[in-house]
Amino acid sequence: MIQARFAGSGGQGIQFAGSVLAEAAAVYEGHNTVQVSSFGPEARGGSTKCDVLISSRTIYYPRARSLDVFLAMNQKSSDRYYADLKEHGCFVIDSGSVSAAAELDAIGFPITQVALEEIKNVITASMIGLGIVVGLTKIVSDEAVIKALMDRTPPRVAEINRQALERGLKMGSRARRSVRPHVLHA
Repeated sequence: MIQARFAGSGGQGIQFAGSVLAEAAAVYEGHNTVQVSSFGPEARGGSTKCDVLISSRTIYYPRARSLDVFLAMNQKSSDRYYADLKEHGCFVIDSGSVSAAAELDAIGFPITQVALEEIKNVITASMIGLGIVVGLTKIVSDEAVIKALMDRTPPRVAEINRQALERGLKMGSRARRSVRPHVLHA
């Protein structure tokens, strides 16, 4: 079983990224999938996390206990959830928002910076992050995650989200050549 967590601030698209991954794994790759969301009390800006469990077998316990993959979009999330990452797990951070993670074997990417400077929309940072995770780990295929994104995205923002996801996939695939994280199998 693969256990993935996306965490950051409310309004960053964390829940959406998790739902796209879950749909890609379940609908397009035929895996059993559980998605569990957690929100802080604030509508925007509070803590949020989304856990996605993916397995070729029945999932009996719907909680992530030992993360294979963890994407931290801010320092608070990194500090709060790093201990849940298993040894040799894949720890991805937004290097512009998480500073105290170098000693934790984090793989840093300028996620928000790329969203602002290249895609021209900060809300796409979660799609860049999802693309990086998929590109690094091959947790699902690129094709499956793109199809799931297009299924879940309203037409007016579909193309910009696709651009962001594809940019993240390229960043993750490029980094994979030098980092060599474990390929994850459901």
